[in-house]
Amino acid sequence: MKNSIKVLNLIILLFLTTSCDNDNIVEQEEFTSAEFTITGELKTYSTIKFENSSKLANKFLWDFGDGMYSREREPEKIYTQKGFYDISLDVTDTTTGIRDIRIKSVMIEYGRVYMRGIGIEDFPDTNMLGQKWDTDSDPDLYFELFMENIRVVDGINYIINDLNPESHYVYWSFASPYLLPDLNKPYLLKLFDRDDGESESIGYTNTVQFSELTSDVPHDTIEVKSADGKIVVNYFVEWE
Repeated sequence: MKNSIKVLNLIILLFLTTSCDNDNIVEQEEFTSAEFTITGELKTYSTIKFENSSKLANKFLWDFGDGMYSREREPEKIYTQKGFYDISLDVTDTTTGIRDIRIKSVMIEYGRVYMRGIGIEDFPDTNMLGQKWDTDSDPDLYFELFMENIRVVDGINYIINDLNPESHYVYWSFASPYLLPDLNKPYLLKLFDRDDGESESIGYTNTVQFSELTSDVPHDTIEVKSADGKIVVNYFVEWE
């Protein structure tokens, strides 16, 4: 009998302890909150995606900082101008009327490069054997622009015949700016002398990857040299 009473008291004690612990448990209440992440290249003409991770909200208003808005849950955006932008997400729970706003600032860099022209400041007067490029005349100079191993501009149509070696500076202007296909690929320029229908390589520049460059002005000049420094090239570009 005494053992039964002890067991009963123990059960009652456990019940009271559990009840007290439950009384001390306070459920954490969630509130409407705005939150988002940005993915994609932060460059002009690149598609930027906005991933919405807001809580307890069913109404959304995006302000992209350039006068454009969206009410989609997860919109996409393309900027066409370089600059700083304040992006805001205004969310609302229409049941409770509670709102919240999240603002993030981004810097959009140039994402397009147009080649407006190419200038040659210097190149060697002779080949590796010390011979003039042309025996009876000055070199007939032209170029080819490569993206990796792909020729993207054939400058044979821009050939300059009998170039005076004392005035090495040459400038080729494109009739319309040439949009570089892929800024993440390396570009290099090769120079040739054309003689009697055959081409002789003068040399080539080091590569340049335009995605690694930035500019504060829309028009820029980028200097590139050959490994030995004997060829000096200027790319006249337009950022957009």
